[in-house]
Amino acid sequence: MNLRWIFLLTFLITVSCQEDIIVPPTTISAPVQGKAITPSPSNTLPAPPTIPVNALPNLQTATPSITATPPAPTSTFSPESTIINLNNYDTSWNVELTGYSSGEISNMTIQGSYVYASFAGDLIVFDVSDANSPIPVGYLHLNYSINEIVVQDSLAYTIAHFGVWCDQEPCGGSFNVIDIAHPDIPTLLGSFEFPNHPTAMAIANETAYVIVNGELVIIDLADPERPTEIGHYSPTGYARDISIKGNYAYLVDKSILQILDISNPTTPIEMGYYDAGENAQISQPYINGDYAYITTYTGLLIIDISEPLHPIKAGSFIHPSRYNMSGVVVSGQYAYMHMWPYTISVVDISDLQNPFEVSQIDYCSDLTVANGYIYARCLGSLQLIDISDPKHPQNVGYYRPLSKPVTFDVFGDYAYAIPGDCYATCSPYPQLQIVDISGIVPNVLSTFETETTITNLFINENYAVFAMSKNEYCIGINVCSDNVHILDITNKTIPSEVGVYEAKGGVTATTIHDGILYLTLWGGKFIAVDITNPANPQAIDSINVPGLLQEIVIRGQTAYVVNAATGLNIIDISDPTHLQEIGALSIPPPSYAMFWDLDLYQDYAFLVGESGLLVVNITDPTHPVISATYDDAIGETLTVEVSGNFLFVGSVKPSNKLSKQSILRVFDISQPPILVEVGYFIDQMRYSSAKHLDLAVVDNVVYFANGDSELMNLKFR
Repeated sequence: MNLRWIFLLTFLITVSCQEDIIVPPTTISAPVQGKAITPSPSNTLPAPPTIPVNALPNLQTATPSITATPPAPTSTFSPESTIINLNNYDTSWNVELTGYSSGEISNMTIQGSYVYASFAGDLIVFDVSDANSPIPVGYLHLNYSINEIVVQDSLAYTIAHFGVWCDQEPCGGSFNVIDIAHPDIPTLLGSFEFPNHPTAMAIANETAYVIVNGELVIIDLADPERPTEIGHYSPTGYARDISIKGNYAYLVDKSILQILDISNPTTPIEMGYYDAGENAQISQPYINGDYAYITTYTGLLIIDISEPLHPIKAGSFIHPSRYNMSGVVVSGQYAYMHMWPYTISVVDISDLQNPFEVSQIDYCSDLTVANGYIYARCLGSLQLIDISDPKHPQNVGYYRPLSKPVTFDVFGDYAYAIPGDCYATCSPYPQLQIVDISGIVPNVLSTFETETTITNLFINENYAVFAMSKNEYCIGINVCSDNVHILDITNKTIPSEVGVYEAKGGVTATTIHDGILYLTLWGGKFIAVDITNPANPQAIDSINVPGLLQEIVIRGQTAYVVNAATGLNIIDISDPTHLQEIGALSIPPPSYAMFWDLDLYQDYAFLVGESGLLVVNITDPTHPVISATYDDAIGETLTVEVSGNFLFVGSVKPSNKLSKQSILRVFDISQPPILVEVGYFIDQMRYSSAKHLDLAVVDNVVYFANGDSELMNLKFR
């Protein structure tokens, strides 16, 4: 559970102690229809409206709820703000998704010295001519999730699906043709859309054979810019995968290998078939000479296909684990099987009737083999494995992308992130990743691993500061005890710990200002720690601030602290040895449930939480006054950042009963407290919670962590 919610739950329990508070797949019965589409340039932004913003159609003109008379503002005040009612919109405006900073490497294939792979659903090209140092050289953002990649000559072919969940209707998908004549600048040439997800494909003789909803759709590729459907085949069962060699296609469902004559691609003809037995769970066949190698749920099956009308079993191997094999590649006298979830089994097949395992490679899957190397996804990364001696495979070079972050910060050309779910994408230990984001795609330079959960990340030019709980579950003031770790990050490839401060309570926020570390504790304490000698941090003062302190923003000699339970506390830090609370903004429930974040612009603080956004006039920090409230128009808001004259807000809205969508909204705040919406982005990838929403803005590029999914790169105007 996210620490934010643990803190909140415990706080509410403490308060309550003082008073009583009471679908299987459907077989297609008709040919799958699709349509060819001509792609638009992926880097083209939609043209902004030419009419005035507050005259846009379907906008609601929101009059802020003025709950107090503000001091005389420094800019002209208008009683009207323009807020877009996003219930009427399903696309973005003035904000473009340009790629991802986090995700996994998958669906790899190789041609020559280049590996083509999926990265967070997009296409990434690696130069692997130096096996010790694979380098990303090309990238193409595609706006969908790649299921498979096939490369032939100067073209790459992908199949992809649109979206993650399908509520009522199929999400659809596409077959795509990409020009890779210049691997550093892959270019989308043409696409063909399907009403359902395409799940597998094979390419032969300028023809694509694509499995869509268990059916085989045949597409002519003579004109790669205009793929055209020329045939359709309905197999006996529900097709799951396909391979092609010569004039034959090899289709598989759960238990049957079916051989088709495709000498006339428009009308495939069934030849023979092999039944592997009920619930065999056979995989895509790997065709090598006169044999088809197929994994079953329990091992490897070798089928003699020299007589297409009468395929027969030639050998088999039952793995000792008997547990879910899901794909195989053959090279020389060895078969490389993928065992669920993340193991590669190396099997000697020199005697087809008596295969045996010679080695295993842990934490790896999704492999291809070429040039004496395995190219595999290992913990979400591209890993090159030397198999010159298959009995003793050796890891050589790798490329590690940024894992999905719980929280992150950006400083200069580097992102600092705390990964979330490490089940498939990172070390099983909690860690801080330092990531170079200056290149085509991010590259993890180093990690700092720990044994307990990392929270409350703060970055400046020299230091990374974060807290680690000493307790696996930290509930209650007297139970929580966190260590605040100080890392020297001047050398990004070798971060070194230079100091630790032991806090007597759960740390909820950290920041550094003028050589002083300021932190807040769950119990409502604000502490100043002198770190001029980071090896010996010393607390120099503290004050009690009742509530759940959540975030710290410092301007000059004043600290503005989010109080999740009440609103805002303002502390004079001009003398860190004599801290003084000088002002507070307390909003009684139920007006605002909880507050999470804030940022400052001119004489205003923008405070966000579960019920929306408050604009607070802080001209006089001793008497903060609410200037405007935006609640129903904006909704549940978790993160906010000011950049220039713009306010970037990360919020969520329900997309159905089980999930939410993350939304980035951009407002012109040049005349506070007025908000004029000038752009937004609605994430179409739905997710189940809103635990990890975060954002950072650098030169109009917005890095937006959309909850339980990837860190997105968005371009504002």
